[in-house]
Amino acid sequence: MRTWLPFVFWYAQKRSFLSASLRIFHKDRHSVYVSCNESYARDLKIRPYEIAGKTDYDFFPKELADKYRADDKRLMASEKTVKVSNQP
Repeated sequence: MRTWLPFVFWYAQKRSFLSASLRIFHKDRHSVYVSCNESYARDLKIRPYEIAGKTDYDFFPKELADKYRADDKRLMASEKTVKVSNQP
């Protein structure tokens, strides 16, 4: 199965489409980070290129990383792209 997310991410970056408030990341099917935008990297206190190969366990407490991985599995099973808000 091919994914179009890397192209969308590349295109959005090249077109300066991403606002500073959007946090965007791309993970593979094993919940390993592939890439992210500047805003997401800034929140994690890293540079965007440093995220490749990392998992949520590298950045978050175990309980939160477990939740994010469960969310990933649920979303990947649905095979849909979704917008997730962490706002209350």
